[in-house]
Amino acid sequence: MNILFVICGYISTILTTISYLPQIVTVIMHKSGKNISYPYISLIFIDILFYLTYGIGFIVNNNLDAIPIVVGSCLQLISLGLLFTLKVYYNTSKKINNRKKNRQEAARDSGNDATEEITK
Repeated sequence: MNILFVICGYISTILTTISYLPQIVTVIMHKSGKNISYPYISLIFIDILFYLTYGIGFIVNNNLDAIPIVVGSCLQLISLGLLFTLKVYYNTSKKINNRKKNRQEAARDSGNDATEEITK
């Protein structure tokens, strides 16, 4: 294969992998993954798996021109895995914090009611 096509493959791999970074940074900065849907993550995951299978098929047939496809797919899986992990982590931690906060408020409110009744 022409070296130009291989270079284009590597450039595409780099750009596609970098494209996940702004979303990952946004999730970290806002400490929330609520704007990323699970169906989106699932569809991208399936897409990457098919693309990885496609690249591996070429390599199995001794066509090493598909190395950028395999490398890119692996890097994208890692990026998507990080994005998914951050989404689950922040969603779970917010739920836990909200439960703790609600329990504390409930305990405080029930304590105030008891104190008010005693003073009446």
